[in-house]
Amino acid sequence: MSRIIVALDRVDKSIDWYKELISNTQEYVAGYKFGLPFLTRYGIRGFKEISRLINEEKLWIIDFKLADISYVMTKSVEPFVKMGFNAFIAHSFIGRHGSLRELKEYLLENNSKLILIYTMSHQGAIDVLDKSISIIEEVIADIRPWGLVAPATRPEMIKRAKNFLHKNGIEIRILSPGIGYQGAEPGKAIQYGADYEIIGRLITYSPDPILRIKEINCIHEKVVRSG
Repeated sequence: MSRIIVALDRVDKSIDWYKELISNTQEYVAGYKFGLPFLTRYGIRGFKEISRLINEEKLWIIDFKLADISYVMTKSVEPFVKMGFNAFIAHSFIGRHGSLRELKEYLLENNSKLILIYTMSHQGAIDVLDKSISIIEEVIADIRPWGLVAPATRPEMIKRAKNFLHKNGIEIRILSPGIGYQGAEPGKAIQYGADYEIIGRLITYSPDPILRIKEINCIHEKVVRSG
C-alpha cells in the first residue's frame, strides 16, 4: 500500500501533461491533491478533464482549505462531488455549528471524506493555530473527520496529533505535507505517526516521476518495517 499523495500544483504544464502523469502513476500512489493554483490556472474545465481519470479506490482530494458557513462550503464542493472527487480539506478553526458539522454530513451523504487542518507549516500557524490547538482538538473530537493535516516540517505536531487521537480512542488518518522543497525528508512524517505524506514538487519536477515515486515508496516501507 502506497502512502504517497501527489500534490498537483504546477501551473506551467498543460492538462494533457497532468493526465499523462496521473495515468502513469495511479498504480503506485494512494491519491492526488488539487489546490487553488490548479483551479485558478485550469478552471472547472481542467477538473472535468481530470475527473475522467478518477478511480474510486484512490483519494482525489480538493484542497481549497474551506473556511465559511455550511451553505457556502457545501455549494463550493458540490460541483467537485458530482465529478467524483472524494475528499475535501477544510479549516478546523471555523468551529462546528453552522459550518463543519453540516459539511461533514453533506460529504458523508455523498460518499466523500472530510479532512481538517490540525496546524500548518508556516510561522503564522505557530503564532495563531498552535496557540488554539486545544480548542481545535475539541472540534476534531466532536466532528471526527476522516483525516487531519499536520505538517511534516514540524514532526512534534504530528506526534501530538497522534497522541491526542490515541488518548481519545479516535481513528483518524494523518496526512502530512511539506516533504521535499519545504524541508522534510521522505519518510520523516511516517516515522512520527503520519499515515500519508503529501508530496508535490519532489515528484512533479522530477525528470522521472515514476522512479521518484518508487524510491519514496521504498523509503516508506523501510520506515514502517522498522516500527
